Amino acid sequence: MSKSKTIEEGKLVVSLLSLVQFCQRKAEIDSGSAFIDFYEKVCEAINNYARQKPSRYFAEKFLEMPKLTIDEIDTMLALENRSNQNYGSDVGGLAMLIVSLLTLVGLIKDKAKYSTEDKLNDIVAITNNLLYVLQHPGFEELYYHRKQ
Repeated sequence: MSKSKTIEEGKLVVSLLSLVQFCQRKAEIDSGSAFIDFYEKVCEAINNYARQKPSRYFAEKFLEMPKLTIDEIDTMLALENRSNQNYGSDVGGLAMLIVSLLTLVGLIKDKAKYSTEDKLNDIVAITNNLLYVLQHPGFEELYYHRKQ
């Protein structure tokens, strides 16, 4: 992560909303590297905001953000693209379908504990919590007061 920069709340809100859109696939993800680059910048903004404010809640949520790799996102995108294709009835289409199913089975076995989809869902939940705190001043103080 780079040096701490001043983060405006309005820009942070836009970044968080955009991240939710990407994770819910309401906005198109071009590639794993593009998504990871954006995700890392949003995480950096959350961390910088936590230091700037200072905000214990944002610092804790920053640490909860799941780690993702370019390969995880690329694999997810490839599987989504394959499931959206019309394979037809030729042998090549059947072979692609078999490869897709075998890839899916392998991914399920490898990632059964914490899948990419689970990570994206967690990102959405954490991001929505951060948005709520930004939109409701005083909530963070109330949250920690009740937690004691």
